[in-house]
Amino acid sequence: MPEEGAESVGSAGGVTPRGGIGGPDPAGEHLGLRTLRRYKEGVLAFGDRRAAVRFVLDRKTGRVVMPVEQAVLSAKEHVLHLPGETGCVLQVLLLMDELSNPMGHEGPDRWCAYHAAAVGAPAAGGVWAAASIEAAKTETVVFPGEELFAANGLWAEEARLVRELNGQRAEVGAACRRLLGVEVVEPVVVGVDSLGVDVRARFGVLRLEFGKWAHDEAEAKREIGVLLGRGGEGGGVA
Repeated sequence: MPEEGAESVGSAGGVTPRGGIGGPDPAGEHLGLRTLRRYKEGVLAFGDRRAAVRFVLDRKTGRVVMPVEQAVLSAKEHVLHLPGETGCVLQVLLLMDELSNPMGHEGPDRWCAYHAAAVGAPAAGGVWAAASIEAAKTETVVFPGEELFAANGLWAEEARLVRELNGQRAEVGAACRRLLGVEVVEPVVVGVDSLGVDVRARFGVLRLEFGKWAHDEAEAKREIGVLLGRGGEGGGVA
């Protein structure tokens, strides 16, 4: 079993994730959104240039938030390759804007929580960007933007679910071991949405996927119960 840090690494330097329950959704529902939410790192193509980026999804709008160099904003086209150009699973066409009032927006703090970085501005000459999703595609399927550009339906309950899951880190670590085959020494849950749980490890962010869409907190707790090996009885979060 791979130890922490031994997981495969994508071309952007991040973990190549695997689905938490047997990989992709067996029913094929929400395939585009499921695929997008498996990744938090990628390669951004803008003009004739490429940059490795780390990002998060805004909870209330679904926009892609990331620190970028100033030159990114002046480019006419932006395509995010997940997890990278080599072995790309999903290409996402973005409409890029500078994030207005980053000090008053939760996106930068959320980014720092996901990527274990100190709170502050991007590197010298950089800016915070927020991108809308116009469309995305795999090798065989094209997804309209509205299928991926979605808010987290559990955003109001997310902080509570995250806090309670982080009180059960041994069970979260066991889930990573059982479902992903990865030994995570100190798992930190950083996000919960209708399709799964994001777990920060020392080498990147892992994704534990729900078997079906959780419409509310009660359904999310039932799905978490399955992830934690408690069957479908609910009570996944105390």
